[in-house]
Amino acid sequence: MTSGVDSGSPASDPAVPASGAAAPWEAELAELALRRAAAHALGGEAAVAKHHQQGRLTIRERIDGVVDAASFREVGQLTGAGRYENG
Repeated sequence: MTSGVDSGSPASDPAVPASGAAAPWEAELAELALRRAAAHALGGEAAVAKHHQQGRLTIRERIDGVVDAASFREVGQLTGAGRYENG
């Protein structure tokens, strides 16, 4: 028995709006991307340079030194309140 619905087509994907319009959660996804980029920046180039000048590694550099890339997955990267400059 077949359902007649092509599960591989974008029209059957609930994440794709039927009208082709932007999904209502696009703003939230953009916010998450911004927060993820801020987390990876580790406080900015000046903060990383300050660590290095003091002979210290950043937390991500330390983790990279003790685990294989495929064996570590960061959890909680987006927790806490986002603080942004200029807004």
